[in-house]
Amino acid sequence: LTVTGHVYTIDATPVSAPFFQLAGIGHYGTGTPTQVTELPGTKRVQDGSALEFYAYELTDGGAITYDPAFEPFFDGQGTATLTLVGYEHTVDATGLSAPSIQLASIGHFPTSTPAVVRGLPGTRRVQEQSSPEFATYQLTTAGLIDYTAAVDAFADGAGTSTLTLAGFTIVVDATLMAAPSFSINGIGSFPSNVLATLALLPGSKGFTSTALTFGFTVDAAGLIDYPGTLDAQVSGRGTSTLKILN
Repeated sequence: LTVTGHVYTIDATPVSAPFFQLAGIGHYGTGTPTQVTELPGTKRVQDGSALEFYAYELTDGGAITYDPAFEPFFDGQGTATLTLVGYEHTVDATGLSAPSIQLASIGHFPTSTPAVVRGLPGTRRVQEQSSPEFATYQLTTAGLIDYTAAVDAFADGAGTSTLTLAGFTIVVDATLMAAPSFSINGIGSFPSNVLATLALLPGSKGFTSTALTFGFTVDAAGLIDYPGTLDAQVSGRGTSTLKILN
């Protein structure tokens, strides 16, 4: 018994992610169309930058079929090539203080200009350069941005094709510190004789100077927290201003 299957093509070249995944088979680069050989049946594909898989059928005759509702972001109905068209959308982080952002499984983008990417609908994640935490948003099956109420506190653009990351306004007051400058890890260096006003996403941050180095967080409401062991040197817990006391 020789099982030959059907040869068909997945063309993921339109999407921004560097790879796509066929469930139960493996990962493939998106630089060129990929030929695969499979038996007829239900298959699932993921573009690499979203968490969800989308199902399609390989018919007994070797043709691709899928839910007509997928047509805006799939192409190739009734042919031997499934094209992952996806949706183009924009992540505008120009209002943030971080010099770059990371879009999970796609890459790093400078915040000097909005990042324009393309991918299948699904759950997507964006990360500020200075923080290990990701913020999550949705690209809907209509190609529009959606997110939770928690993200709404520091972002804009629900119902459009542009996610704007405004962040939270955080002030760092190091004017009492003897050291002439300080750094917020991943953000930049600042003179200590003036207030530094920053736009930051929630997450873990780091303060560094020759006098004092410590970690602090910006919570989902835009308020600062830090270890209790720093209370003699730092104030501002529960506010949006971090003050160095000495």
